[in-house]
Amino acid sequence: MRGLIRAFLTVALTAGLWAATAPIAKAEIETLMVPSAAMGRDIPVAFQGGGPHMVVLLDAFNAAPDVSNWVTAGNAMNTLGGKGISVAAPASGAWSLYTNWEQDGSMQWETFLSDELPNWLAANKGLAPSGHGIVGAAQGGTGAMTIAT
Repeated sequence: MRGLIRAFLTVALTAGLWAATAPIAKAEIETLMVPSAAMGRDIPVAFQGGGPHMVVLLDAFNAAPDVSNWVTAGNAMNTLGGKGISVAAPASGAWSLYTNWEQDGSMQWETFLSDELPNWLAANKGLAPSGHGIVGAAQGGTGAMTIAT
């Protein structure tokens, strides 16, 4: 009987250790090129589907041109993956404050984030047309608060 219990505990412990160290599958992150008529170019957006509503993640001043720092350094996609929400992280917004610039028509981030991006994702990825959240770090936080009010 003692041998049976020892064998059972060995199997249970081994299974528990295997489960604790088994790699967790990463959610698929797509790189989308979302057209912006307001800015006259396509904007690279890291996208992870997960539900009908999304949270948009805005970078700090050092935003990279091709991929959001939330993807490369922030690990946000892995953190939010599997939580029932989609995530979009646009790149190339360095030093923009994510606002519409009056003097420079190439910076129309508020229009892109509040209109073009949600409508494109609704049409192409099946997201709801409204009811989304927006957050950011540093300049991204300023942009998020400006857009949310």
